[in-house]
Amino acid sequence: MRYAVAPTPTPTPTVTPTATFTPVPTATPTSTPTPTATPTQSLPAQPRQFESHYTAVPPIIDGDLSEWADAPALVLDVNTARYVSPRSIPAPEDVSLTLRSRWDQNFLYFALHITDDALIADSDEVWRDDGVELGFDGLNDDQGGGVDDHQFTFVVDGRVTDFGMYLVPELISNVQVVADGYNIEIAIPKTLLSPGGYTTGQVLGFTIGLHDDDDGGDWDSYLIWEGTSTISRQNEFGTLALVGEVATPTPTPTPTPTVTPTATPTPVTVVLRRDEAGYMDVQDTFINAWSPASNYGSESRLLVRSKNVMGTLLFFNLEGVIPAGAYITRATLELYQYNRSNGNPITLEVYGLKRAWDASQATWEYAQAKQPWGQPGADDVNTDRDADPAATYYLDRASGWVSLDVTSIVQRWVNGSNYGLIIKGQSSGAVEYRFYSSEWWQSDLRPRLKIEYVP
Repeated sequence: MRYAVAPTPTPTPTVTPTATFTPVPTATPTSTPTPTATPTQSLPAQPRQFESHYTAVPPIIDGDLSEWADAPALVLDVNTARYVSPRSIPAPEDVSLTLRSRWDQNFLYFALHITDDALIADSDEVWRDDGVELGFDGLNDDQGGGVDDHQFTFVVDGRVTDFGMYLVPELISNVQVVADGYNIEIAIPKTLLSPGGYTTGQVLGFTIGLHDDDDGGDWDSYLIWEGTSTISRQNEFGTLALVGEVATPTPTPTPTPTVTPTATPTPVTVVLRRDEAGYMDVQDTFINAWSPASNYGSESRLLVRSKNVMGTLLFFNLEGVIPAGAYITRATLELYQYNRSNGNPITLEVYGLKRAWDASQATWEYAQAKQPWGQPGADDVNTDRDADPAATYYLDRASGWVSLDVTSIVQRWVNGSNYGLIIKGQSSGAVEYRFYSSEWWQSDLRPRLKIEYVP
């Protein structure tokens, strides 16, 4: 699909697919060994290092970078790239990248703004479209092929791969198109790069690649911050240093202390998904205004359609899993989107539910047998659901993992009643987004709820 940024001052314009695309023939390369337009660079001889600063407050991975303004920035353009492909030498105003990073013990966070005057995503191969590559050598051992080695690719249309392969469920990301290009916000868990947890003073092998496609088909320009590849030659990578002290309580010195400081509780992480580690107590279904008496509890799909036509219901039983009164530090609901009806974007809205329902009985009209919703579609804000969404998520891609921040809803479940949630969709056009349900045969693509809490 081909995308172009609409010429409007709107802060977050919609990515608009064009109807057709005619490939532009690739120019025949000249015999000149070195293009004369290659910029003069004065880079240090040794690979560079960038710092990621500790944060006690995890950022919200929503593509809004306003909370990142005070973080140090790394700029990648034709003047700062160690490698510039001779295929095309892009001016900084044509394509450039600004990256910022933070970390805590469990996640490594990135915020990227890409300046790009034409956004293209029309190829099956992710490296041919507008996108960013993050290359990691987690152990910084200059060796490839290990579990700590990754090449994550993030395409402007939301696709994410690791070494060109889809399905990276642990990684959380969000792409937002903006007036002068696009933003990417990312959270990489310790399980992918540092199983023991991220720590102060840790140094990871790291580099960044930036592909730009201005006219469809193959990429036109390619920049790499350090090294000549993001997928191999780890010995050429730069480094990412984790700096800043992890916040811990420090007792105030007194002549005669009377209180012994209590050790900071260690957060506990649980992952809930049907058939994972013996957990089974998940319910999900969707409800459909076009077939108001139909129940879809046995379907292997979950549908969300704009114009209040279809909504998805989910319930995870937390009894015996999370202790009552626990403090929820983070909770994300992850769904795998496998398809959509057309190229229109949608904004998912997540609402907490206020009443019991049964996945094997729920319809557009009834929460369960002989118990109708207050309004069809679970739309009564007094008896069916919350009036305001606990989370929203702008979605404009053909497939991939979707991560919804449901921390506030899960905290309410732990504190009191748990009736699950409903996901509705808003869009200026008619569109249906499709996700796998807990009945899907491939267990690693089923919905899952990740909860981090302090007992």
